[in-house]
Parts: sequence; C-alpha cells; structure tokens
Amino acid sequence: MDFINDRLPSIPTLSSTSKKSNGLPIITGFQQLKFLLLSLHHHISTLPSLEPGPAADALFGTLVRICTQPTDHLALKLVRDDDIQTIRPDLIQLCSRAECLLERHYAQRALAADNTAAALLSFPYYANYKDLVRLEYHLLLGVSDPATPILQVAFLGSGPLPLTALILAQDHLPTTRFRAIDMDAAANELAQHLLARLNPGIGRRVHIITADAADVTDTLAECDVVFLAALVGLDREAKRAIVAHLAAYMRPGALLVVRSAHGMRQLLYPVVDDEDLVGFSVLVTAHPGNHVVNSVVIAKKMEG
Repeated sequence: MDFINDRLPSIPTLSSTSKKSNGLPIITGFQQLKFLLLSLHHHISTLPSLEPGPAADALFGTLVRICTQPTDHLALKLVRDDDIQTIRPDLIQLCSRAECLLERHYAQRALAADNTAAALLSFPYYANYKDLVRLEYHLLLGVSDPATPILQVAFLGSGPLPLTALILAQDHLPTTRFRAIDMDAAANELAQHLLARLNPGIGRRVHIITADAADVTDTLAECDVVFLAALVGLDREAKRAIVAHLAAYMRPGALLVVRSAHGMRQLLYPVVDDEDLVGFSVLVTAHPGNHVVNSVVIAKKMEG
C-alpha cells in the first residue's frame, strides 16, 4: 500500500473514526470519499499497464475496499453524484480489463506451479468466488423444484479461471454437466488446461465453448440453469440485449442467475434491475454485505 500513500491523500478513516467493518476502519466524509474515488480513477486510468503488479494491485485493492463498505446514505449519495456518475462507465471498463488480466495471470501461474490446486488458492478473490457460488447455490435451492434435478448448467463469460463451474461441480452439483462459454479462445485454452490439471473428472464434466454470448442458441435451450457473468454486457443497453437473447432461447421454467451490483459496488460492476429482465420473472435478489462483491438475481424464464 506504499504506492497509494505516496500518490494519493491519506484514507480519512485511519484517524477519523473508530467504527470497524471486517476489521477495517470505515471511510467517512462525502467530500473525502469523492476525492479519493476521483483520485483512484485518475491513477488507474494513467497506469502504463493494468497487468497485476504492485501499483495496479494497490490501486484496485483500495478501490474494492472502499466499494465494499456497508451501504448507507453516504454511499447512495456518492453513486448518484454527477462527477462519480461521469467516471463510472470508464471505471467499470478499467475494472473489467484488469479482472481479465488478473485471472489470466493466476491461471498461468497455477499451471506453471508444481501444485496447481495450492497455487490457485493464492488468487486474491478465491474466497469471494467460493462464498458467492455458495450463496448462489443456496438461493437456487430455495427457488427450484426439489423434484427436478439440475442436470445442465451454462455459464456465460467464464474466462481463464472458470471458478464458478469448478466450485459448483466440486462442492455442490457432483453429477451436473456444465458449459463454460467465453468468446476469448486463449482464455478458454487456459481454462481447459487448468480444469484437466486440477481434476480430470470435473474437466470431463465441464465443456469449454468458444462463442460470443449473443451467438449461443441450442445450448441455452438445453440448460436448466444459465449463469450470466457480471462483466458480460458492461452497460445497460448491452446487458438488456443479452437478456433479450437469453429470453428468446432459454426454455420456459429454466432459471437465470444474474450477477449484479448494489450500493458503491456499482462502481465496479454493472447494475441489473428487475425491469432489465424482460421475459423473466424475478424470484429472489440478494445483496451481500460482506466481502462478496456481487449481488445475485435469480429469475425464471416465462412462457411465450
């Protein structure tokens, strides 16, 4: 964090409040937080590279820590601020690119290690993924028909670290077959090698497909559950277009799991509201208040 301290104003919570969240001081003060967010955006956008490294790690780590604080009136005021709204689309784009590079880095690192499974645990957001997937699984249990097993699952936007499919297959759905779909062929090659190295049995149950989400058709109709990654469709128009495509090809009664964002987390990821899910009936929405970054929306494909 020395890079942050050298280049940005000190984080005001370190001395201005005694409140704690997960052991960390809570940043307070509208103008202080706003200035810090604008400064972070400036420094991130002027980095020579978004590849993992001391500078990028410190900047993005600070951004995530700020954005995962408990949502209150100050957070809501901040995300509605005109200056923050101006930088938000670019901030989401930067976070998207950095996340792809981070996942690629850790996929390559795990494949190069003697112990691939142990190396994968060093991925900084592994615990976040594991807890997010556990939340999604239990939400699915709460809204699905217990008499109808989940046999086929698709994940759109799986990337080089297909952690959702891996964790579901390993911990929650031991007989389900998965389709991990991403438009990046190089990312898919890494994912394929990683799954084969980690667990050949799971690797045989996870079919990696190179395709744009907008081009996937028959696969959608075959699946009981479809996951839509947070970074597939980076703005409302793009997200709605993808949802419309899913509504056209998913079978009635199938479940759509959408990763969204709430409060200040919407500076990191796009927001998906109920009205964006045309053709679906929203069954449950969850906004985690802990280290899990994404909100979860589960909706059922409607008839017709």
